[in-house]
This record gives sequence, C-alpha cells and structure tokens, in this order.
Amino acid sequence: MNLFCAIVGVALYYIHGATAQDVAVHGYYTEPTTGIVFYTSPEPNGTVIGDGFFLPVSLGGFTWGIALPEDAATVDSYDYLGLLVGSRPNGTGWSGIVQGQNSSAEMPNHLMLLAWATGNGDEIATSLRYAT
Repeated sequence: MNLFCAIVGVALYYIHGATAQDVAVHGYYTEPTTGIVFYTSPEPNGTVIGDGFFLPVSLGGFTWGIALPEDAATVDSYDYLGLLVGSRPNGTGWSGIVQGQNSSAEMPNHLMLLAWATGNGDEIATSLRYAT
C-alpha cells in the first residue's frame, strides 16, 4: 500500500506541474528610446464573452510586460518596470492587470497596474494600487 501511495503521489505531482503551465503566448518588446527590453504577454483582439475572466482575447487587443533589474535573480529586489498597451475601440476605457496567482481571479492584496486616457489630448494617467 505504501508503494502504491508513493506512485500515486509522484504521478499527481507531475500531472499538477503539467496542467499548471502557462498557455499564453509570450514575447519581447524593446522600447526604442531607452533600449529597455520587456518580457511581454499579448492578448489579441477578440470578442469578450460574459465577464471576460480567463479569456485569451481582449476587445481591441492588450499587451502587458515587465522588465526586471539585471541582478534581479541574485539579489532581493522589489523594483521593476511595467508596460501596459491597451486600446480604446469605443473611444473610452482603461487597461489594467492584477498580479498574483493566475489560477483565481481573487484581487485582495495583489498589486494592480492601471492606465487610462485622461481626455486631455494624448495624456495617459497611471496608477499602482493594492486591491482590498
């Protein structure tokens, strides 16, 4: 019985790892003025159904990205640059992401990155917030 439990435990461990893989398409974007390279995840233009949670599309398209300091893998660092590229297919709207687990849509205590047009020419407002 112990051998059976061990085999089932190992199998479940590897199955969980395989099913938890990120299915999004990723890429890189280099900001032309600074040369900063962002790791990006685009969501193509598509029809949003229902509340839109976990859909692989966004009305008008959407891309988010992140750039970390060069030494981020070797030192404790809370610094990063975020990139949000949204669209306004209806002339209004906002873009944002909630960072945290991608297995749930829970927002409390997760960092939100938000951006929206102010209505003053091409001016964009941004905000970093923790959801409560």
